[in-house]
Amino acid sequence: MGDEFFLIQDIVHYDTIPTEGSNKYKYLNIFDFPEDKVISDDLRDSFVELHTIISKGGHTMDMEGMCLINLHQVQGIRLQNIIEKLSPKYISFWGSDPQKLGLHIQPMKGMVWNGIKILRLENLEKTFADPGLKSKTEQFLKYLFGIQ
Repeated sequence: MGDEFFLIQDIVHYDTIPTEGSNKYKYLNIFDFPEDKVISDDLRDSFVELHTIISKGGHTMDMEGMCLINLHQVQGIRLQNIIEKLSPKYISFWGSDPQKLGLHIQPMKGMVWNGIKILRLENLEKTFADPGLKSKTEQFLKYLFGIQ
């Protein structure tokens, strides 16, 4: 055997997943922040404001309509566990790597997997620092929800 090194992470099944938001519209946002919070306080308001472009059934998207998780808080979780517990119809990966959950999506691209619409977006800091990227992200979010 050569000088290869493999890091294998244990698969963990979570009975409860720490989340923020009420998940009314089954819109899951996945982050991977190296802290105990799902989303940092300094990014939360800008994140919610970014989603005001989404209108669903006459209601503006807010924390009641979405669900946020931080992969750092659920090490070893698998996508099937997330689907079982949160039943998402839409998923946005914000700077987090979908490969951690077994999905292969290029940055700033999307896909439909088992009927779930999924986007892989840049992290929030980068998105808010670049007006062009923020505008592109807004267009991706509109597309995700079928808004013209």
